[in-house]
Amino acid sequence: MGELGKEIKGLKEELLRLKQEREFAENPPLRSKAEKRTIALKERRHLKGHFGKVYALAWFHDGIHIASIAQDGKAILWDALSGPQGKKIRVVSLRTSWIMDVSISPSGALMASGGLDNLCTIHNIGGANPNDNDRPEIKTELNGHEGFLSTCLFIDEANIVTSGGDGTVRLWHVHTPDDHDVISNESKSEVMSVDVSPDRHLLATGNTDSYVRLYDYRASLRKEVFSFVGHESDVNSVKFFPDSQALASCSDDATIRLFDMRAKAQMNVFQNERILCAANKVDFSASGSYIFASYDDFNARVWDTVSGDCLQLLEGHTDRVSSVRLSPSGQALATARCDHTLKVWA
Repeated sequence: MGELGKEIKGLKEELLRLKQEREFAENPPLRSKAEKRTIALKERRHLKGHFGKVYALAWFHDGIHIASIAQDGKAILWDALSGPQGKKIRVVSLRTSWIMDVSISPSGALMASGGLDNLCTIHNIGGANPNDNDRPEIKTELNGHEGFLSTCLFIDEANIVTSGGDGTVRLWHVHTPDDHDVISNESKSEVMSVDVSPDRHLLATGNTDSYVRLYDYRASLRKEVFSFVGHESDVNSVKFFPDSQALASCSDDATIRLFDMRAKAQMNVFQNERILCAANKVDFSASGSYIFASYDDFNARVWDTVSGDCLQLLEGHTDRVSSVRLSPSGQALATARCDHTLKVWA
């Protein structure tokens, strides 16, 4: 019965995939109604200071400062708007050089990071000003994942969500780290990305089994409520639309997909036959009109959310673009690169 049950489950999943693909093919809801948009971002800053591949970045909520983490085992806090190369504010030594993500709390007082050490380490950095806490101390270490930590994301000043290679998402309270909630997916696939909707109703994950999963963030048990299919390989990043009613994901299959929460269907796919490499990170513009994505082919791209057209190629990188993040003000875009540097566009 065990093997039969697995076969039945697999057939149901395949039927769901075929149904969603057919609905998208028969009713393309966006492309035919799109108006032509234009955008012309220019490189404004080139931040140099790391001695290893830059894996991730996070904006402070002031829209001026950036935290970046790299394979040199350091986190650098930058004033991204000072001078052509920005201004290095402080350097924080990390527990390990194999760090995969970084997040800044809303106040700017805390910085979370984690990676192959299976931990989420929270530093009390005090803020982004040069005189704030010159020697940041480790406030706490969140120990629970049994595999690498792929994502850490502050929800507010006291709560943080993490995801990892053990197939779980964990919801922590910074002040009581021993008491936390665990979300597991049935496939036990590695969770590469997690995001919480702006309205705090849903939590989304991107998994290595090619699924994008949704959970009810408000429910105490936080069970899976729906899963989107369409990707053909690992899902590397998920990001909610600004109004919480849609979700973008990017994958090793070289595509970005837009899913609608109400229709529970794929609304658009962003791809090009010339793009044959993985898409690593995805983000929305403040209005949701544009999607920004970073790729392994040394480029970042700007896509029209409605038409699906690639509007701009952000060139000039000399290695894999590992991350892309829009500033909280919506006025600047930062890209992190494996050539040890970051770029700021506006």
